[in-house]
Amino acid sequence: MSTVITGDDTILFSIIALESALRLEVKGMKMSMGRSAYAIVKARYGLKGNKKQVLEQFNEIVNGLREERGLPVKELQST
Repeated sequence: MSTVITGDDTILFSIIALESALRLEVKGMKMSMGRSAYAIVKARYGLKGNKKQVLEQFNEIVNGLREERGLPVKELQST
């Protein structure tokens, strides 16, 4: 059985994927050879600061979207 993501859910899915990529970048990994998740998030959402600060701000945005959809909130874990 498979699930198809459609409509507004595709936008939410891409935002959550971007958040996951930014979490990995904060830990030292790279998403791809193209633009970093950090650069994409800063440009799209106008956030400022270093990677960790941008992740904290973006996490608040994403958790707001999760709450609107009735999804569980994902808190940042200090590493």
